[in-house]
Amino acid sequence: MRDAAVQDPWPARRDSRVTGAVQRFGRSAAVLQRTGSGTGAASMSLPPLAQTALDSFSRPQGWEQRARLLMQWGDQLAPLSDEERTDDNLVHGCESKVWLTGEVSDNAWLFRAGSDARLIRGLVALLLARVNGLSDRELAAVD
Repeated sequence: MRDAAVQDPWPARRDSRVTGAVQRFGRSAAVLQRTGSGTGAASMSLPPLAQTALDSFSRPQGWEQRARLLMQWGDQLAPLSDEERTDDNLVHGCESKVWLTGEVSDNAWLFRAGSDARLIRGLVALLLARVNGLSDRELAAVD
């Protein structure tokens, strides 16, 4: 994943709701680290892709860079088919449309997801980086 560019390509198009969400996300990037650290039976190490995400988001300075990086992560998600974008796979309670599918293979969960909103798609991509490949027990231990 390459770093986000330093210059703001949309200087006149700023939305305080987006700014606030990305700033909160930047402060809460430790969620990736927090869920994979600690002692006890429930602790686990981060999957390599989640560690890459944590490293990537610790470098940008400012919400604009974090927002661009978040959108880049979202662009890496494989698009869902029309058959996957059904009401059965819709995540209820989100303001943006988010679809989530999951299956277990060899005791490891593999999730696929998509969203109409670029920032949300990026957040979902980070979540999937953290949980894809986990067993039932490991997934239940993620807070």
